[in-house]
Amino acid sequence: VVGMITYRVRCTSTTSGWAWDVATLKFYSAANTQIYPLHAIDSGNAGIGWGPENAITKEGGCDDGRHWGGREDEIGDFWIGGIFSSDDAKDITAVQVVETSPRHGAIDPNDLIFEMKEEDGGCNEWKRVAREEGHR
Repeated sequence: VVGMITYRVRCTSTTSGWAWDVATLKFYSAANTQIYPLHAIDSGNAGIGWGPENAITKEGGCDDGRHWGGREDEIGDFWIGGIFSSDDAKDITAVQVVETSPRHGAIDPNDLIFEMKEEDGGCNEWKRVAREEGHR
């Protein structure tokens, strides 16, 4: 959709090799205010009840026990993110990922890549914003 910006966190390898389970994915502004997407997106999931909205929306996340049961895309990457209005997206400066367990987690936090794509009607390619340098 033109005028929208999509952010995602991509994981290139997981401990199980076939799943990435994320309890919470939060996007923050420089003022440390949480920003919610208009729509949650993912590379794939385990089916009904395991969608990306479980980890991203106000109603989802680790507080209620639900999470994203992520599955890989056609090239073998796992990713979860959201579509934001241009106004909200320009304020995003940080992301927080909370995995559910080491069994279906990133092999290394450095395997997490924060990316964005502008829907401007032209070339819509993913651009790296940052590589995660944090802790589990």
